Amino acid sequence: MMTPMDAYTHYEFFEVAANASSGEIRNAYKEMLAMYGADSLSTYSLFTPRERERILARAESAFQILMDEETRNAYDKSLLTLGGLSPQMPG
Repeated sequence: MMTPMDAYTHYEFFEVAANASSGEIRNAYKEMLAMYGADSLSTYSLFTPRERERILARAESAFQILMDEETRNAYDKSLLTLGGLSPQMPG
């Protein structure tokens, strides 16, 4: 079973395209909090508290990077250097 931690980029992590708007990223972040938060009663509660903590920590970090325009541009440039950024990702 693939988990959010298996995602390569922050865009894959949130399951949004690389050209996603800040609103789309914010919505994906909120969904992640709802799915993996301590109060979640979803099937994702099958993850251990430590796993959920790691997922939520990455969500916070990814959200901060993608919501700041300057930081996001630097992040995108680093992905382009590595050949890992496509505007349509993930689809």
